[in-house]
Amino acid sequence: MATKDLLKDFGFKEREAAVYVALLQLGEAKVHEIALKARVSRSSTYEILEKLAEDNFVFFLRQAEIRHYVASDPEIFKKNLESKQYAFNIILPELRSIYNRLKSKTENNFSRRS
Repeated sequence: MATKDLLKDFGFKEREAAVYVALLQLGEAKVHEIALKARVSRSSTYEILEKLAEDNFVFFLRQAEIRHYVASDPEIFKKNLESKQYAFNIILPELRSIYNRLKSKTENNFSRRS
């Protein structure tokens, strides 16, 4: 399976995956370089980079008033997953409680009909 397809499994949109992979391959780059490599319009690349930066997948450096973007270490995916797993484990007991109440109610309704 292609890297971009796997990134889509992590919630990336097609163009976000293309921009992230292009930036990984380039190392440090300006927007127009990333756009060319990713085959995404420059205006879309700006928007995508802003979103990826909000999610900590990329960051930028200023050099002579020009932004140069750098992809974050791919280890960030693992940290994001661990964070989501931790949050899910916190809410799991409440979700199971809701599920069990509904399950019990549903089972009672079915047993009365039999």
